[in-house]
Amino acid sequence: MYELTLILLIGILAGVFTGLIPGVHINLVAAVLLGLSPILIQYMPLSLVGVLIVTMSITHNFVDMVPAIFLGAPDDSTALGVLPGHRYLLIGHGLMAVKLTVLGGIFGTILVFLFFWPSMWLLEFLFTTTKHWVFWILLAFTFFTVLKDKKRMWAGLIFVLSGLVGIITLRLPLAEPLLPMLSGLFGVATLLYSIKEKNTIPPQEDLPYTDFHPRKTIIGSLLGTIGAFITALFPGISSAMAAALVSQGQKLGDHGFMVLIGSLGSASFVLSLAAWLAIEKARNGAMAVVVQLGEINPVVLGGSMLVATGVAALVTLWLGKKAAIILPKIPYTQTCVAVILFIVGIVYLRTSWLGLLVLGTSTAVGLLPAALKTARAQGMGCLVLPLLVVLW
Repeated sequence: MYELTLILLIGILAGVFTGLIPGVHINLVAAVLLGLSPILIQYMPLSLVGVLIVTMSITHNFVDMVPAIFLGAPDDSTALGVLPGHRYLLIGHGLMAVKLTVLGGIFGTILVFLFFWPSMWLLEFLFTTTKHWVFWILLAFTFFTVLKDKKRMWAGLIFVLSGLVGIITLRLPLAEPLLPMLSGLFGVATLLYSIKEKNTIPPQEDLPYTDFHPRKTIIGSLLGTIGAFITALFPGISSAMAAALVSQGQKLGDHGFMVLIGSLGSASFVLSLAAWLAIEKARNGAMAVVVQLGEINPVVLGGSMLVATGVAALVTLWLGKKAAIILPKIPYTQTCVAVILFIVGIVYLRTSWLGLLVLGTSTAVGLLPAALKTARAQGMGCLVLPLLVVLW
């Protein structure tokens, strides 16, 4: 019991680190732990290494929304959340955006655990019945996304351009192609546009309540869970892509969308355990590492996820409060420039000059939606179009 408690604590601390530092992806840390497993097993059972990875992953999913909202530095699961979160920030409600993602994360975890065994059956059924129709389902969603935009021609152009960026980038010899691509499309582009508009971070309100809209919160949580099923069934579809798909046609507003992002992140990881038990498919890198360790105790892993969810929610709210106090005191333009330089540095360290070329190209495409007044979600063509090509 002492060992388990210690591992849970270490996992939570590691998740805080990976969540706060853009570019330090949870899958990378999990892979490193796998490589170190021959050493780690001298000090702990392999089952506890799995607990460490699971706890770290859950905490990461909560904490990474803090830099996404306050700094505009996204990863592949928070890319779309940057945009509504940034709007909350600019009206002094950045902490409220954090609260909404935490709320969604808690609801998403609870929903999946309440229906864990039915989820396993549903995943097995859907995997069997839909695996031959993935291309047509995704193509239909794509057309719907473009046609619902008020400026369809420009929306289609941005979708195709971002898709071409994705096709080329994913074929390059890059260890982490998503890092420069998504950072450019949804991170650096957003920050550059904010500098151009001369935005400033106003004093952030620490309201003693959460702006709870029952309908949007419930729908956002449910849609996030549905999106998690999509990522569990189709590993080529990222969390950001699933969020874009399930939110189409829904009048969630920024409130509901932040809940959706939080719900999807937590539910996706819990469902990755259900997917392994149901169809023996590890649907994310971290769970794949746990599977390779060969020591899976569903009860222990599930309990660790629940504990991590509760602690991570509290830690994320605390970090959000600290960010809300500190960042408004720093000149916004300088903050944006510093974050951009940090992203450039991380991209260079992880992907060298080739990654910087991708970062610059994707940033240029990422600036188009704001200039042409279209939905930034069209930028998700960088992931959708390459997947369509592969499926075709």
